[in-house]
Amino acid sequence: CKQWVVVKRDGCLYYHKSRESAPSGMIVLPSFHYSKAVCANRKHVIKITRGSSVYLFAAHDTPEYEKWLQVIGEANKTQTLSLSHSIHNCALSALAIHNPLISGWIFKLKLSGFRAKRKWCVLKDNMMFFYHDTYDQKAHEVICLTGYSCAATSVRDYKHCFALIPPTIKRWNDVMRFI
Repeated sequence: CKQWVVVKRDGCLYYHKSRESAPSGMIVLPSFHYSKAVCANRKHVIKITRGSSVYLFAAHDTPEYEKWLQVIGEANKTQTLSLSHSIHNCALSALAIHNPLISGWIFKLKLSGFRAKRKWCVLKDNMMFFYHDTYDQKAHEVICLTGYSCAATSVRDYKHCFALIPPTIKRWNDVMRFI
């Protein structure tokens, strides 16, 4: 399926369903291996792997392909101590992350259907780690907050809400589609 892909200065590759949509996923490039790949039905394929996770991206033409390899290679070298700690924290249990900025119970809302799920959340090194409970052995969801902004809002019966606004969103009306 066709994706809009952006590599940012934080060393992460973000992929979107369209240029205007919120990121549907993120790859922390310094923690992954990348290589050229051969596919029977596509040219200019880049393979990004870590363990059993495999991502394939195809560029439109050779110059674009070479540029992507260069950018991914540069981003792959930008690993900082903070980023490596954040990657390490993804595999830690809910209570094992040392010196978080804040941690505690939070309701994660989805506007589609107004469902709210109670999650244990840990905020450290510009990353939000979500757990089902404090006994979870690893985070089941992580949000890299680089480039995001935060805005107070109210949703139905929830008084103290905030919205995390992805860096690609420019207007407040667009935010409501992605909460």
